[in-house]
Amino acid sequence: MVVESRTLSYSITRDSIPILWLDDDGDMRWDDLEGDTKNDCLLIDRNRDGIYGGHGDLIIDWIDTDNDGKADMQIVASILPESGRSMAKRTLYDRAGY
Repeated sequence: MVVESRTLSYSITRDSIPILWLDDDGDMRWDDLEGDTKNDCLLIDRNRDGIYGGHGDLIIDWIDTDNDGKADMQIVASILPESGRSMAKRTLYDRAGY
């Protein structure tokens, strides 16, 4: 797997759940504490097994399809702990009300 020049930001929540931000559009700086919700991806290691996107985890990805600086699509994938199958939801939303 080839990863382009993307920035990764590791952190933890108040409940010590590891999270990983993937900078999909190259605008994250080295001192940013989190990614943005216009074109980045958040991986949450809910079961704390050290594997992001594995059984029991949550992935949220925002996609700006028209490059206007606002996410046009959000994909949420919750990986079931017992089977590992993805329960992905695609949510299209308009940010005009935000």
